[in-house]
Amino acid sequence: MPFLADELWRNIVAGVCENAASSVHLSGWPQVTATNEALVTEISELREVVELGRQARAEAGVKLRQPLRRVKIYGSTAAQAHVDELMDELRVKEVQVLDEPPVSVRYKPNLRVLGPRLGADLPAVRSALEAGEFEDLGEGRLRAAGHELGPDDVLTERAEEHGWAHSDRFSVGFDLELDDELVREGRVYELVHAVNVLRKERGLDVSDRIVLTIPDGDLADYADRIKGETLAVELRTGAELELAKA
Repeated sequence: MPFLADELWRNIVAGVCENAASSVHLSGWPQVTATNEALVTEISELREVVELGRQARAEAGVKLRQPLRRVKIYGSTAAQAHVDELMDELRVKEVQVLDEPPVSVRYKPNLRVLGPRLGADLPAVRSALEAGEFEDLGEGRLRAAGHELGPDDVLTERAEEHGWAHSDRFSVGFDLELDDELVREGRVYELVHAVNVLRKERGLDVSDRIVLTIPDGDLADYADRIKGETLAVELRTGAELELAKA
């Protein structure tokens, strides 16, 4: 590794960058820039939303290779700015960001946290939460009986609903109904997966082009996508799935 590092340095940096040392081992450590905490928080939020989406799919028995029409997201401020990424990660056609909780939600005071802080005001806050007399401030924050409550101040109970998954802050759910278009797209993804498994079993290199024979002639409308995903230069139909190096 030391020799490889020096080779890369000599080829890419030395002689190109002004005042660069002749060897990586004679150079100083790079300057560390400040962490963009806002970006880290935003990406962390998106990761949690994606994980909830995958959890909702798994619990509903829907593979990630099966496209769905719509995902609904509640509680995430970052989702609206990353619609394309969410569509790709969760394999949906549309992302809908909700302003209201999607399912029945009940809040209870976290007595361990609020008891010492609110003292005699705790019963009023508890009654307001039980009666639904609170203001949703977003990002898991509430205002009840004149007190602002953070995500750690309350315990959240949500009604179970098929196709949904929840965390303390976010809710993610899917429209699970499949139409003919979605079913066919799902078959395309399954076919591409099967072809790539077969490529590996045949010992083909990742860059090898192939001639591909598929048994699903009704997927011809997706020929360009299938060829692009599998590196096929020609697509044929036949009795069974087969491929040959081009």
